[in-house]
Amino acid sequence: MSAETIINALQPYKIRPNGRDRYRAICPCCGERNPNTLSVGVTAEGAVLVRCFKLQCSVGSICAALGLEVADLFPPRESQGAPLQRRRLISPAQALDLLHDESQLVAVVAANIGHGTSIDDEDRARVLQAAGRIAYLRAEVLA
Repeated sequence: MSAETIINALQPYKIRPNGRDRYRAICPCCGERNPNTLSVGVTAEGAVLVRCFKLQCSVGSICAALGLEVADLFPPRESQGAPLQRRRLISPAQALDLLHDESQLVAVVAANIGHGTSIDDEDRARVLQAAGRIAYLRAEVLA
């Protein structure tokens, strides 16, 4: 949605210019009659920024009062052709360190079981946690 569409949606709320790419209006959410309560700005990229100075109404509630979604305040992202690369949550070195630590824990518990030592609930929970972390690492590598 364009900034012009949002500015048009604010026409019943006495929107008026207040500088370059800046506007003032009555906040459609809190219904304050002062035409200076809502500040509207348009960024160079076409995003619309709104702020209520009377009751600090949330952006979501302001959009809802206008029949809009928060996403409507931002221009659509244009595809560059190449898909965005997924950001890794941990580095390969961190993944190897974590895999080493978790596999060592599993090896110790397995050795204890092999020697006839039973494990308690705390050890069992920790082994399950290690298995979950190893599964997480696998998913990270495959992603």
